[in-house]
Amino acid sequence: MPTPNITFFYGVCAAILAGCVFTSQMAIEAKMKQTLGSPIPIATLAFGVGFILLLAWCFFYGINPLPAQSQLPQFSWYNFLGGPLRLIFLVLFVYAANRTGLGYATCALVAAQILSSIIIDHYGFFGAQIQKIDTQKIVGCVFLILGVAFVVFKNK
Repeated sequence: MPTPNITFFYGVCAAILAGCVFTSQMAIEAKMKQTLGSPIPIATLAFGVGFILLLAWCFFYGINPLPAQSQLPQFSWYNFLGGPLRLIFLVLFVYAANRTGLGYATCALVAAQILSSIIIDHYGFFGAQIQKIDTQKIVGCVFLILGVAFVVFKNK
């Protein structure tokens, strides 16, 4: 675990802000599904608008949005999965949020993210720095699953 410092603090603040932005995005996209009926047009709009904004950002800051051709051989096959995985995620989460509600879907999502991130770290999948699973992480996961169960199965 990194030593707490101002850079670490800014990283935590950025993660908290990203979580808030994510939840807002999912609420907006779940509502859009009620009008559009399918997550596919929602994904098309989200990726299209995001792509336009990304290009504008790159133009404004003078950043080349594409890697140099000489850099491509340095990538592993899984480095190209970001876009397709994001698409699958968006479609699945919009589907889930419309059937369970945003709160339940987000609880399940967060639990799955933490559990899968611990597994990815343990084995070093996708080039992640290896951080072995220990008793503290296992106990934390048990509490996380219990917390999700309390939220999801309340009054059921």
